[in-house]
Amino acid sequence: RILEGKRQELNISLEEANTIKEAVLQPYREYERKLYEYEQALIEAVNKQYPFSQRIQKDIKEYKQYLGLRDEDIADIELRVLAPKQTEYERKQEQETQQKLQREQEVKEQDKLQRRQEQEAQNNSQEYKYKDLRRFIFYSLCLILGLFASLLLFGEYTFGMWFIFVVVFSVVSFLLGHRK
Repeated sequence: RILEGKRQELNISLEEANTIKEAVLQPYREYERKLYEYEQALIEAVNKQYPFSQRIQKDIKEYKQYLGLRDEDIADIELRVLAPKQTEYERKQEQETQQKLQREQEVKEQDKLQRRQEQEAQNNSQEYKYKDLRRFIFYSLCLILGLFASLLLFGEYTFGMWFIFVVVFSVVSFLLGHRK
């Protein structure tokens, strides 16, 4: 309304007024077009790779300079375009960190379980060795005892008597050894 009033006051035709209006608005439209082009280029770059490589950052900066835009001109665009991508990137980084920690914990648990199993196997192996050694000592003592018993009982060393005592003591020691 103000423009229409000024047009009539200055006695300017509608066509001349539109020409003047277009000339005045042209820099603003050009500025808006450059902002739009920058935003589209930024969206394309974000969709291509985020976070940006140094090469893409350099290209975006050069394109901003080519368009004649300042940092304050593009601050809102960058906030609107980059903030969701940055949030998504940080969320993915957090997930990857959590997954890595979980894998490391699983590996530690597996190592711990394996060490425990190896220790148990080693303990069992040593236990069997000691058990076999005790049996051997026990059988040997039984045989020696059998030999001394035959000497004491019969006063002489006869093969038949010695053999009977050895067999009896071997059977008894075998039965007692398996009970342990």
